Amino acid sequence: MTTRTDQHTATGLDFLLTARRTGGLGVGIGETLGMTLGDIEDGRVVIEASPGPEHGNPMGSVHGGYLATMLDGAMALAVQTQVDVGTRFVTTDLNISYVRPVMPRAGVVYGTGSILHRGRTLALAEARITDADGVLYAHATGTFAISAPLI
Repeated sequence: MTTRTDQHTATGLDFLLTARRTGGLGVGIGETLGMTLGDIEDGRVVIEASPGPEHGNPMGSVHGGYLATMLDGAMALAVQTQVDVGTRFVTTDLNISYVRPVMPRAGVVYGTGSILHRGRTLALAEARITDADGVLYAHATGTFAISAPLI
């Protein structure tokens, strides 16, 4: 019979700091949409993006789904900073308030996600999309279910 010994597990914070230092996550929807990692600290992550016309809607502004992805991603990565690599978590609730439109080619926007509460099985987070001047474009809250690490 084999017994499992205690091993050091990489933290999500370490994982994200390494990913940013080595050029980003390199996979997933953020890569597809041109989003990159900005500031990263325990319980807080900033995603940076420069949406263009290809991210627009028929009314000429950036599509709400693009912004929703940015908000959800920022919150999820904030949760990632507080769990070990391999721990599964998933968005169970996402609430968004769009304050003003983001226009394509308006420059860099920042999706800042922060943990409001983290328990054993649930995390509550919020995120904001702002520009370099701190103007608010959208705000979101999200709930994340946290389950056992993958073995």
